Amino acid sequence: MQPTYFASFLLCERPEIAPPTVAEVLEHVANWLFNNPHRKMARPADWPNLAEPLIFPNGEKIQLLRWQDENEPRDVAAVRFEHLDEQSRLLWRTDCVVVRSEKPVPVVRFSITVAAGGANDRTFLLRPPSSRPRIVYTIMDRYGGREEFPLKSKYFNIAASEAEPFTGFLLNPQRSMPVVFISRTNEDEALLCDPAELASKLVGIAYVCVADSVRLSWNLTEHIDNRLNAYDGTVRLYWPRMGADDPPYRHRWWNARQLSERNIGGELLRLIGTASITRYVRGLVRWEDIERENTRRTIHVLQNSAKNESGKISDEWLRQYEADLGALDTVRKELAAASEALLEREGEIRLWKNMYLQAQRSKAVDPDSQPADVQGIETTDEAIDAARKDFADRLEVLDGRVSKEASQFEQPELLYAAFNWLATTYWNARTGVERCADLDHSCRESCQFRYNAHQSEITMSTYAADYEVTYGGARVKLKEHIGYGVSTEPRHTIRVAFFFDEKARKVVIGYVGQHQATRKSN
Repeated sequence: MQPTYFASFLLCERPEIAPPTVAEVLEHVANWLFNNPHRKMARPADWPNLAEPLIFPNGEKIQLLRWQDENEPRDVAAVRFEHLDEQSRLLWRTDCVVVRSEKPVPVVRFSITVAAGGANDRTFLLRPPSSRPRIVYTIMDRYGGREEFPLKSKYFNIAASEAEPFTGFLLNPQRSMPVVFISRTNEDEALLCDPAELASKLVGIAYVCVADSVRLSWNLTEHIDNRLNAYDGTVRLYWPRMGADDPPYRHRWWNARQLSERNIGGELLRLIGTASITRYVRGLVRWEDIERENTRRTIHVLQNSAKNESGKISDEWLRQYEADLGALDTVRKELAAASEALLEREGEIRLWKNMYLQAQRSKAVDPDSQPADVQGIETTDEAIDAARKDFADRLEVLDGRVSKEASQFEQPELLYAAFNWLATTYWNARTGVERCADLDHSCRESCQFRYNAHQSEITMSTYAADYEVTYGGARVKLKEHIGYGVSTEPRHTIRVAFFFDEKARKVVIGYVGQHQATRKSN
């Protein structure tokens, strides 16, 4: 099973508020499970005292583990819900864990982990989370929460006079969750995205903070480098362990154009949800930890009841088991640290990609120019728009021939590089300007795409919708294509099919998307 989502927080916004009991939280979990109109499962009479797993008619499975520690007053309950998604053939598993500790003061921690695995042990690729479990919002909305700082199900309004404490919050090393900061436009103090929608999507895994006026962004310049600021309606994501000298690329920024063209809520959930999976929480109890504790207790029982050699063996088991638990905790810390390093690396990669694109786009306009400050490319649509603008006299992308799946491709800078290759090396070869001995090798060297000069006539005739276009009043076959990736996952694979119009001396692109249809795929 591969985790796809994780959230964990203490209940109640302030420590002085009395937390709920484990039974009260379990009642909300029960309502989530058994009162869902899309999921018909009858609530068992003995809930939450389940001695055995529950199996429902549609194959859903519910288990509940309890663990009460008398030495360290603690009450733990874990609910595991599993179901098979018929469409994707993935087995989905959701673990809700509630831990109430009484010392030094009563606290309750709620944690949830969503994971998925391929049915029948087949291989699969998981997409980042596109939604969060409804129970997260329910728990946060009912009780509120905190992780060193208060959490809630709504967004936080930040006043212009609060620039200094807000900066302190951003730079506080104890902050363990990301902050999404939404600024207001200079002209009319409008918001360019819906903060309520973002707060709902990111509840329990991020703080959504909204400037109450344009003055906040101005006031922030007195406390942080303006390159780390957000202003004029833009949005910035601040990761934990932020430093005043951080490079700007570490904390991602969305400008007005990007906010108008892209699903900012989906992007933020993908980024933050993916990063949250490896978040380290001190003392966190997971389902597997309860199973291990039950195993440890079983070993203790064996140890107390065993004699002579059997007792020595159980002592060895216990020592080895506790050593393994210590090693597991160390690995979890290392994984959290590696996740932070990966985020740093991702920011550096984005910076180099933008520099690469600036150089390519500048050369497209003037081969002898130095790289200019050109607009970045972060989506497939932006790559296509840039290619249409930069290579208007050599390349044409037909309207309506870009599939929706193409927008999921995660390396738009490579797609732009592929268009660049079509408009330069390939165009030069077809027009006789400069010969190219091996177009496939040239394409791979230039943009990592593969070039294919032919398609099967039978395939093109059978699946004409993918291989034929109307151009200049006639039907034209798309015999050539370039492609990146070999999987069927749109994030990592894309195809561009085209033909060369001798009369117009243009590369005409008639398909951008996933693999075109073949007899094997149908």
